[in-house]
Amino acid sequence: MRLAKFAGKESAKGGALETPKRILIVDDEKDFLFSASLALRLAGYDVHGMWSPEEAVETALDAFRRRKPFDLMVTDIRMPVMSGVEMVEVLREHGIPLHVLTISSICRKGVLCTMDCACGTNHLDKPFEPWELVERIGKILEKDSPMRRRTDSAPGILDLVLREK
Repeated sequence: MRLAKFAGKESAKGGALETPKRILIVDDEKDFLFSASLALRLAGYDVHGMWSPEEAVETALDAFRRRKPFDLMVTDIRMPVMSGVEMVEVLREHGIPLHVLTISSICRKGVLCTMDCACGTNHLDKPFEPWELVERIGKILEKDSPMRRRTDSAPGILDLVLREK
């Protein structure tokens, strides 16, 4: 039941089911991407795993346009062609609000600060266990602010931004 709670499936109103939290995970290591995606799916998340940062940017932009944005992006910091930092910067330039969890075998505090990750609060050093990933994501999403929550009763900041355009 604990994992279902982290994935956003359990509601305070009598245990009614909610839409699972959407996670975009980006890593050029395909074996890691497979196992991390599997662990998150088993925990009840709606997971979209991508090994190409360029395709991940397009996927995130498309999801935002379709009004089905991702709740969180998990990204490796070092990848070929485009780093996780560059990918987050591109998404933020397009006004896409999302939580970010960085993962890497090379943790550099300066890089994490540029990503607004509270200087490492939202970072996991590789290698880590699947339960550590699930637990960290649960904690990040548990602290989700009201402006990022998508509910039927009240518009979030994302709804307001889309209405202005």
